[in-house]
Amino acid sequence: MPGSYTGADNTDRPCYNLPKDLTVTIITGYRADLRYKAVKRLEELEAQARQPAQLDLSDPVVLIHLLT
Repeated sequence: MPGSYTGADNTDRPCYNLPKDLTVTIITGYRADLRYKAVKRLEELEAQARQPAQLDLSDPVVLIHLLT
C-alpha cells in the first residue's frame, strides 16, 4: 500500500505500508528457524504491551508520585 513520510529535509518521500504479516516475512528472510524465533519474540512483546503496568506500592518513590 503506497504512502509517504516527511524526511529530515522536510520533504515528502514515498514509502510502502506493508501489513504486519508481510513485514515479518521480509525481515525474517527464508530461514525457518530464525523466522520462528522472531515470530515468537514478537508475540511475547505484544503480550507484554497489552498487560497493564504493575506498580510497586511498597516503593516510597512510587507512592509519592501517586499522591502528588
